[in-house]
Amino acid sequence: MLAGVGIFSALAAVVSFLTSFLKVGFLSLDAGDIVIVIASFIYGPVSGIVVSLISALASFLYSGTGFWGFLMDFASSAAFVFVASFIYSRRRDFKSAIIGIGVSVITTTAIMMPLNILITPIYTGASTGYVLSLIPVLLLPFNFAKTLFNGAVSLMIYKPSVLCARQGLRPPRNPSATTLPPHRAIAPR
Repeated sequence: MLAGVGIFSALAAVVSFLTSFLKVGFLSLDAGDIVIVIASFIYGPVSGIVVSLISALASFLYSGTGFWGFLMDFASSAAFVFVASFIYSRRRDFKSAIIGIGVSVITTTAIMMPLNILITPIYTGASTGYVLSLIPVLLLPFNFAKTLFNGAVSLMIYKPSVLCARQGLRPPRNPSATTLPPHRAIAPR
């Protein structure tokens, strides 16, 4: 599981870097969340948070957005991934994935509004009144569109990711059950 989380973290950081040029003002579309959602569907919500943190730290190193950019990036990814994977983890099927991502789109958009009101004035130097005026025309539509896009693409690649998980990328639920099959077991001495 540790290796899988590491691989997904690196992949999320690369995808985030490759899509970092997609910007609307100071806001950037982070398609790395797609990779993070798949990782959290395979390994669970806590692993999704860890991958979100590592990806946000990697983005911090190349983006130049500083601590506040890192904080917003992590908050957005972690909220999106945690909600989707928590709902999905209760019943691992496509319907749960759809419900999880749908709820996650709404929840993440709602969480980002107060964070934008608090942090954007610090980050950009704009007044709180100006940031409030940006909510209906920029911040709300952008956050909704970003999470909707990431969720839709995640659902499009859901089936192949589940097949990979069934082929051995997902750790067994019972770690003590990882013994060799009986025909290959070594006899005790």
